[in-house]
Amino acid sequence: MQLANHSAKHFDHGNGWKSRSRVILLAIFAIIALAATVFGFVLPYYLNASSSLNSDASDGNAKVQQKSGKSFAGLSAPSSIPFDLDGIDANAPVVDVSEGGTAVPLDHSWKCGGNYQNIAAAPIDSSHVFGSNTDDPNDEIHYYPALISSNGTTKLADPENDETGFWEPQDGTGTDERIVWKSSKIGYEASSGTDTWRIQAWDKTTGNVKTLADSISLNNGSSDTPITPGEVSPTFNDREAYYAGFVRNGAGAYKLSVIGMPFNGSENPKIIAEGSYPAAVDDGVIFAVSSHHGKEASRYSAVAFKGTDSKNVKNTFSIVDRGSKRYGISGIWACGSNRVVSFTSKNASKGSYILVSTDSFKSVAVWLHVKSPSVVASLNNDWLVWGSGSQASNNGMYAYNWKTSQVKFLGNAEGYSRPSIARSSNTVLVPQFNGYDQAVSFVIGILK
Repeated sequence: MQLANHSAKHFDHGNGWKSRSRVILLAIFAIIALAATVFGFVLPYYLNASSSLNSDASDGNAKVQQKSGKSFAGLSAPSSIPFDLDGIDANAPVVDVSEGGTAVPLDHSWKCGGNYQNIAAAPIDSSHVFGSNTDDPNDEIHYYPALISSNGTTKLADPENDETGFWEPQDGTGTDERIVWKSSKIGYEASSGTDTWRIQAWDKTTGNVKTLADSISLNNGSSDTPITPGEVSPTFNDREAYYAGFVRNGAGAYKLSVIGMPFNGSENPKIIAEGSYPAAVDDGVIFAVSSHHGKEASRYSAVAFKGTDSKNVKNTFSIVDRGSKRYGISGIWACGSNRVVSFTSKNASKGSYILVSTDSFKSVAVWLHVKSPSVVASLNNDWLVWGSGSQASNNGMYAYNWKTSQVKFLGNAEGYSRPSIARSSNTVLVPQFNGYDQAVSFVIGILK
């Protein structure tokens, strides 16, 4: 179970959002990080729609500066990322991204949250977001999955609790036809390091909610499943949902594994491979694996692909380190032929490099470098949006346009930098941090 703390303020929020039970720990970590971490300052520029350099970052543009790489907005320099990739042409512009002065305005915007009654996770369309809701904002043990709109909420399933704890809906993603999310069983007594989880799906046609997989069944009744590290949310295509969680192998040892969960109801969940950060694509799933052994085995260093109808896992590309530099994969996201991978160093002060590909990993279109050592992203066919997750500093949120290469600034959210965009429209959800003594609120609107 996770640490139970029903009176804590909502502070962390995943690609949907994280458990309220982690709030106090995250607040402590954020304060320590803010006091102890010093990042270098980069003289900023931005690229506007006509691809000209400008030192002004007004009107919702992020500040960007080309570090090096192939021609980007008329500039040219040798590629310079601190690692090599084997299996993909990594030569592309490298651009520093940092906060702009004013957040880009969103069209037809509305707000939710700001109290503890509803917590938004992911936008579905311009009028609805998926999240959790409780009928009484002072009741934090009866949250249920819901569609939230400016006119109220629609309950997708009843709240569930018993003598051992309650189920809390957390990270989710979806369309207007199907929503998939993860819930955790939150105990009434303090516990740490473990997570009893389940993955559920709501189907619009039937109106039913179905459990696709759960940690207790996968681990033969055990309730001590370790917490999945990093930022991992359920993801799905037309046939299957995917998640990464710890599953016991034949020897009884827990291994972090990618789990496939068919929607057809006739197949059981299946272990695809050891790895993490799954991202569904039309014909299967891509995810991070380790190409090392021994002490380096815990550092994800390759991107793998498993086709829905294939029995084999194939590595797509892998990291080749330069000397003592150590970078690993810290996130993967996909939509159509667009692919995004974040790479993070063991040295947090180096920030993160974000690989952006528009052709299913045949090449890299651009490298986005940010100061944050973590990346939480979401994308559709028009925009990539991302933030830094639970970081106290360098907590800007951004949007990269696939066609124009514009980088927009969405604002800051200390400890809650987790924007999300709908799959079928450019509706974006942007968290607003209101202080440590208030609930986070959410702005929903159209990104242009």
